[in-house]
Amino acid sequence: MLQDRDRLPAVSALQFNASAYPASQPVSGEGGRGGAWFVSSSAGPAVLKHYLRGGRAALISSDSYVYLGEARVRSFAEFRLLKQLRARDLPVPLPLAAFCLRKHWHYRAALLTERIPHARSFLDTVRQGDAPWQRVGQTLAQFHLAGARHSDMNAQNILLDAAMHVHIIDWDKGQLLNGPGRWCGTVLARLQRSLQKELGSQAAGLSAEGWVALESAYKGSIPWHG
Repeated sequence: MLQDRDRLPAVSALQFNASAYPASQPVSGEGGRGGAWFVSSSAGPAVLKHYLRGGRAALISSDSYVYLGEARVRSFAEFRLLKQLRARDLPVPLPLAAFCLRKHWHYRAALLTERIPHARSFLDTVRQGDAPWQRVGQTLAQFHLAGARHSDMNAQNILLDAAMHVHIIDWDKGQLLNGPGRWCGTVLARLQRSLQKELGSQAAGLSAEGWVALESAYKGSIPWHG
């Protein structure tokens, strides 16, 4: 188990069980495959995430992973990456605690992070007509300049708080590289596809000009944009 001892000095396995929180609410519409809840922790409002498998692997087990050593545990890796990103002043959630329950050669994992108050997804802001396209582009460039590569950059993993500050969530399988590279273009393309998929027939009308603004702000903030 890993924890932020300043924010969460006492941690038990029970704190990674959603049923232990009387007022827990399932998270919907914010990326991932489910398995996440808004909870009230001793450190304040938080998000509890259980790591779930997708694709064909989920047919075998929805939440069990092969144990390949402590360094490869998904929750521990994301906890440490979030710490590193925050140390670089990048806007990601504060990691509170990470959990791993090992049984023989398999394990289950969970992560507790601080909740971003009054947050809306980038997708919601696009639909509602107040999306800060330029600010999102500039923030993505900030991450890429630092070498922070997100593994699933979709429009629901970008959150805007009440002041319209941008936050990037769900860093499972993310990487911290030496700097920007050709992968930057891949990340941007994935985000664009997610907008087109989610918006459907509305995509052209809601995001065409906005995407140009996002891409222009991104390229104006990063010297290499692949």
